[in-house]
Amino acid sequence: MTATRARTARGGTRPVRLSPEDVLRLGLIGVRVRTVRAVLSALGISIGIATMIMVTRIPSSSQQALLRQLTALGTNLLQAQPRQDGGSAVSLPRNADMMARRIGPVTHAAAVANAHRSIQRTDRSDPDDSIGINVLAARDNLLSTVNGSVYSGRFFTTATDRYPTVVLDYQAASVLGFKKLVPGEPAPQVVIDHRWFTVIGILNPMPLTRDLEQSDLVGWPAATRYLHFDGHPTVIYVKAREDAIDDVRGVLPATLDPQVPDLVQVSRPSDALAAKRASEHSFSGLFLGLAGVALLVGGPPRTANQLRRDWRQRSTPPPRPQLQ
Repeated sequence: MTATRARTARGGTRPVRLSPEDVLRLGLIGVRVRTVRAVLSALGISIGIATMIMVTRIPSSSQQALLRQLTALGTNLLQAQPRQDGGSAVSLPRNADMMARRIGPVTHAAAVANAHRSIQRTDRSDPDDSIGINVLAARDNLLSTVNGSVYSGRFFTTATDRYPTVVLDYQAASVLGFKKLVPGEPAPQVVIDHRWFTVIGILNPMPLTRDLEQSDLVGWPAATRYLHFDGHPTVIYVKAREDAIDDVRGVLPATLDPQVPDLVQVSRPSDALAAKRASEHSFSGLFLGLAGVALLVGGPPRTANQLRRDWRQRSTPPPRPQLQ
């Protein structure tokens, strides 16, 4: 006779397993018997989950807004230009920006070049009187590369970059006395190298490209045709994936000028990228802390009597067995 049968024969109980229906029925009995406790427990869990969602979603939305603003500044933007070699700058190849686009992580590449020409408000101005505005030849994709935008008018296209048209930076427009281009009215004109150029656009400020401020931009073909531009770019702007920005910075000099890569100077990633990476780590720690506090506060409530009863049960030693 087995041990289970022996206990059954002596009047003992045989252990059984509860079916899922029995477990559900037993749980419903507990809910009916202790309704208030069940409601408070469910309410505490619901409050805890809702609190955790709220305290994590609010900082998360703030983080996303901050990251979008930092990304709009140009956190993945690099700037390359030739170094000074014995007092004279080395010229970059004419297709240097196109060579930069061949790098895998690079998404945009554009170029500007100093045309070494002066600009005047009218043809009555003294040609030797410089007003501190640079005349730059620019590629059509410059704005998309440097995250620029047009305040008034329009930028160059493949249909307009060959004509004597000019786009002014907001500071250059203020110096020249232009505030806004009004649609339907005749476009203003300026004089560059004794030739009239029509102003077709005014740009918004660009915080990370200070070298473009106080400049007027002329289309690349127009600069070659009207201003006798030699076609060699002065500055190359490169936009790449943020996770590969350091790798692109390392190979960019040899890509732009394979013969003398040491004479190509590449800017370091912007401070906005460092601020973006620091904010990501800070918000990650904040999320973990808030989630832990939310779970602690929103746990099932326990009354003072329950806590006191648990303490007594833990502190009271078990009863000694009675000798028969």
